[in-house]
Amino acid sequence: MLLDEIKKMGAFDVNACYGCGVSTATCPLSENGDEFPRKIIRYAMVALEKELLSSPRLWKCYYCGECTKSCPREADPVGFMMEVRRYAMTRYSIGKIGKAFYNKTLVPLIYVFLSVFSLIGILLISREPAGAVIFMIPEVYIHLAGLVLGAFVIVIAIANTTIMYRYMTGKRRFTKNIKVWINSLAKIIINEVMVQKRYSKCSDRLRRYAHLFVVWGFILLMIATKIDYTTGTRPLPGILLGFTGGTMIILGSGFLFIKD
Repeated sequence: MLLDEIKKMGAFDVNACYGCGVSTATCPLSENGDEFPRKIIRYAMVALEKELLSSPRLWKCYYCGECTKSCPREADPVGFMMEVRRYAMTRYSIGKIGKAFYNKTLVPLIYVFLSVFSLIGILLISREPAGAVIFMIPEVYIHLAGLVLGAFVIVIAIANTTIMYRYMTGKRRFTKNIKVWINSLAKIIINEVMVQKRYSKCSDRLRRYAHLFVVWGFILLMIATKIDYTTGTRPLPGILLGFTGGTMIILGSGFLFIKD
């Protein structure tokens, strides 16, 4: 059953919800009578998976928590929105492989493996005149492996995005003009990612700033990494950007961890 599958993602028993509409009335992003997030909850409760996975409302929630604070039944609508999006990502992923990253048994093993692998890699890397060497492998091949891995990630991301597009539109191919796609993507990146404009409607402004700190922290780290890779050294601008980005991520994620 759809609701049971969503519960496996960690969602609170949303059956406590009896559709009073308080979540919709208090949500600052609910407008034009779209009954958000109430409609998403009803889709799950009556097992309308197709409607659920094809709804753009899934990605509208900013997790501000206004609906959960006001819910008279303590049904935790905001927690449900987070978990239902996890469920959707498992359905959008190639071969449903996304389920592995939300499996309570596999996830710890995956993180332990990646952590150990990364630690071994760090310990085995040495800076020499000839460059970095791992298991006697020249630096050029290490970078090549990184580029191949990056390309693989991009291909998987595009494939999963295509699956998501098919779910949400019911179409097998992209039909809009490429300029329309580029303009829409630019607006999303600026308004929803870099500025998070709609989040300003939520009463908890500190949460918005924490989100922005995390986002911009990663952006600054990416720029710092690019500077380091391009120059082959660690110039002062890259160091400052890296330090600033890392500090922003720690502060932003720390606030969200304590707040939640």
